[in-house]
Amino acid sequence: MGLQATQTLFDNGKARAGVDYAAAGYRAALAAYRQTVLQALQEAQDALGSLHGLDQARRQQDEAARNQDKAYAVIQLRYREGLDSALTLASARQSQLAAQRTLAQLRGAQLAASVSLLKALGGGWQAPFPRQPF
Repeated sequence: MGLQATQTLFDNGKARAGVDYAAAGYRAALAAYRQTVLQALQEAQDALGSLHGLDQARRQQDEAARNQDKAYAVIQLRYREGLDSALTLASARQSQLAAQRTLAQLRGAQLAASVSLLKALGGGWQAPFPRQPF
């Protein structure tokens, strides 16, 4: 029994090496964790900035789309009264549709930025379980 105790006490530094190895692993894991947190914070900040800019752009485009709707309605009335040509009406309709398309694209970009923010904050999305018919 005395020999085993001596062997445990004098293990040629194996125990210390194991402790040092574990400590190095801990420090590496901590550094990786900190880097992940910093990256997530940067992604969240980027997504918030993107959302803010997209919100401003969407508001402006919403106003532009409303103005195009009004302009098209006026030109439609003028066309019915014979005051504007079919070409003018078609051009106004094209402008109206372009404004609506741009607005839809901005809304899509807002949704994508919202997903990016949720992802950066560690959120996830799961499809709801379908209801089982009984």
